[in-house]
Amino acid sequence: FAGTGACSTREAIYLSQKMAAVGVDVLSVITPYFICPTEEEIYTYYEEIAASVSLPIILYNIPKTTGCNLSKEVVARLAAIDNIQGIKDSSGDMENIKGYLESAKNGEFSVLIGSDSKISDAYKLGATGAIAGTSNLITQVVVALYQALKKNDTTQAIKLQKEIDVLRAALKLGTVPSILKRSIELAQIADVGPARKPVNETTKEVDQQILEMLAYYDLN
Repeated sequence: FAGTGACSTREAIYLSQKMAAVGVDVLSVITPYFICPTEEEIYTYYEEIAASVSLPIILYNIPKTTGCNLSKEVVARLAAIDNIQGIKDSSGDMENIKGYLESAKNGEFSVLIGSDSKISDAYKLGATGAIAGTSNLITQVVVALYQALKKNDTTQAIKLQKEIDVLRAALKLGTVPSILKRSIELAQIADVGPARKPVNETTKEVDQQILEMLAYYDLN
């Protein structure tokens, strides 16, 4: 997956075509940000991007950081475009998920949850999967949660959903990319940091708190 959304349609098309040329499998396209486009402008933004490439596209909705929310009506229209095949919703709003599922019920359109605290809730409503940032660090927990949900093992799913909260609490120690990347480094999973500026590197004090979180998961 490669993210190719942008403020302007022209830039998003440029990035999408570049990613297609280098061989990515799927495009994740965030809504325009900073500006507040009309619903018709949002629709044409995605329509024109989809027409510029043959790759599958996943819509990406995260209004808390973009200021732009994809309505169920726009998603229903976009779902009719062949290579727009799903949406990742990180709004945390279950009404959004319900609306998207309603929009998708007559076609092969996937509704994916991007809010890690809502994975179980979304799955119960009919979401088909999650794109979970926490899985970069606690992969086994998130995969086990998915497996428990598929098996209708409610007791295990509740336990595993709560397990994610320990990491989510630690992510509040700073700007999320810095904490997540540093956690992955301190767990010796991969050399992925530091985050790009303007995000600062973590302090020694924060590192100590990250190590305590990692100990909970037996990752240090």
